[in-house]
Amino acid sequence: MRVRFGPSGLPRANGLVEGLRQLKSMGFDACELDFVDGFWMNKEEAEKLRPSVDAMSISLRAHAPFYATLTQSDPLKAKRSVAMIHHTANLIHLAGGEGITVHPGFLMGRSRDEVLKVVRERLKEVEERLERNAIRVTIGIENVGNAREFGGSIDDVIEVCRLSRMAYPVIDWAHVQSTCDGCLRSEEDYIHFLSLVEKRLGREALEKTRYHFSAVEYSEGLERRHLSYRQGDMNLQHLLDALCATGVENALIISESPDMDSHLEMLGLVRAMEAAGGCD
Repeated sequence: MRVRFGPSGLPRANGLVEGLRQLKSMGFDACELDFVDGFWMNKEEAEKLRPSVDAMSISLRAHAPFYATLTQSDPLKAKRSVAMIHHTANLIHLAGGEGITVHPGFLMGRSRDEVLKVVRERLKEVEERLERNAIRVTIGIENVGNAREFGGSIDDVIEVCRLSRMAYPVIDWAHVQSTCDGCLRSEEDYIHFLSLVEKRLGREALEKTRYHFSAVEYSEGLERRHLSYRQGDMNLQHLLDALCATGVENALIISESPDMDSHLEMLGLVRAMEAAGGCD
């Protein structure tokens, strides 16, 4: 099994290309650009980034703005959300990346079935725009850290992905841990969710599923804040062992820890597994 691992966020102090070089020099081979609060990179900068992404063999993703959701039914807000998702996809496409991450949205007093109908419409609009502009990236649907909200379960994410030929899960394990109040305690607990994806979406979808990982503070089914790796009850080794047990060939894990020491500690676990022969 090959595991690509890197942080959420790109060092930008001395330019984007230098940020990539810094990550590569530390041993990372993946990164998720963070557009959650807005777009800080334009098309020209994305195009200039591509040669370095290719040369360094870094798997690049981007997280769409938080307010770009798939559950908007108001025509103007829906149009803006689709446009922001399209723009995120275009930037990562120009930069040579592989996919984007999107939060599904909110119930806003509606039933789950009503929300899924809206999501189907938004996804169709996104797909049409991407295909019309020859933008070839995957749409990652991330579970959220609120058990009472739409997207707060892997079941919701799977149902959204069933509506689209471009959408695949992005499992945020800190959000899983928050919404199940600490159910991730062993390799078998991770296998349960991985097997759920494979059973309902198929083997190809499991191979294209991406992962977020960090320690987390949570209570009453709600994520409170990310923690440094050693502060929480999350164990990356359990995930790595589960990926091996389910036969995943290529995994991409993005660390959402709040500090570089945590990123590097988890990277050490990944590289130690590789040095020991991977899943052998």
